[in-house]
Amino acid sequence: ALGLSYRIDEESNTEIRFQNQLVLNGQFNVNDNFLVGFLDNGDPQFRGRRLPGVLDIDGELSSYNKTTLGVRRDVDFYGTWNVGLQLHYYTGIYYAEAGLDNSFLFTQQDGESVRAYTEGLIRSSTTLDTLENGDFDPLDALGNNNGLGMSLGLEYFIQPDFSVFFSAKDIGSINWNHTPQTVTIDSASIQWEGVNYEEEFEGFEVTNVDSFANANNGYFVADTSNEGFTAPVPTTLEIGAY
Repeated sequence: ALGLSYRIDEESNTEIRFQNQLVLNGQFNVNDNFLVGFLDNGDPQFRGRRLPGVLDIDGELSSYNKTTLGVRRDVDFYGTWNVGLQLHYYTGIYYAEAGLDNSFLFTQQDGESVRAYTEGLIRSSTTLDTLENGDFDPLDALGNNNGLGMSLGLEYFIQPDFSVFFSAKDIGSINWNHTPQTVTIDSASIQWEGVNYEEEFEGFEVTNVDSFANANNGYFVADTSNEGFTAPVPTTLEIGAY
């Protein structure tokens, strides 16, 4: 991050600040994963089972540039307050999100095929074809993905050396319009015969990768859209005393 600040009034402690920052955010959650459930339950029987949560995921990855102009000053109102306001201009580089839930894995009695079911949404600011072909241009993305936001901060001095504070950082969103793609999965039931598994928990053996690539024929129901979308930036709320 690069920033400049200047105090324009000593009496009111008024300060203006300009800052430019490259932001990287990422989070990934796996909920009710069937392997975790298997270990918790201690059940080694894989064949002929309905295992929940095999594809339940919730993840997000984003990178963007944030330009900030802010002001902070002291205010006398039933005591001394320090009040701050920042305005942000975001230019997005890349965004990806996946949210899949209500998934199940059905293992067959023969131990040689599985069927998976899931539903949810996957979206990206850049299509998979663009990434695979090496056509992704970060500078072009910066010119097509943008948004606005703000941050607020309040600090109240109970005593000269003790205060309480509250802040809300990055209340805003980015409009992603650079070759976006959204896949909405209404239902996905995939039969895959390219996997063998033992009755005991000894792992899966992949035997036919090509069958997985073609497994969605006739079963996979999804809508694909290339319309732009808006996604919020991660907002942080803080409250404390020092």
